[in-house]
Amino acid sequence: MASPDAHGELDLEALLERRSIVRADKSKALVEAIHTEALRLEGLRATLPKSKLGKAAGYQRAQRAALAAFLDDPPLPINNNDAERDLRHLAVGRKNWLVFGSRRGGGVACRLYSLVLSCKQWGADPEACIEDVLMRVATTTASQIASLTPWAWQAAHA
Repeated sequence: MASPDAHGELDLEALLERRSIVRADKSKALVEAIHTEALRLEGLRATLPKSKLGKAAGYQRAQRAALAAFLDDPPLPINNNDAERDLRHLAVGRKNWLVFGSRRGGGVACRLYSLVLSCKQWGADPEACIEDVLMRVATTTASQIASLTPWAWQAAHA
């Protein structure tokens, strides 16, 4: 793990370099071993293509590049736990809300939900951010519109 600098901030480049080294040293061989085993299992006569094992092996073969993308891209997380956690709220909510009232209402709800999650991801208070952005959006020029994104808003209000 990277150490904080004099200002208490992590050196992102050092962190990414360390992540790249660990992935090359440990993760790459493991990913290759999993792929090799999936191919072996898929090739066995006892592994039926429609069985759970057959489907898993076929999925691994078909998605090999996507499943290994994190090896060559250090900023890419090794898993998608954050996205899964964020989507869980939507799945639970969908059961509770059942309907949005209209197709347009569903689209609006999805965009608003995406905005709230972006605010949370960047550490911005969603209610304060959205309220401020709605007050300023009509008077913000096109060249300054990026200042209304959750990450820019959080940086300006930190």
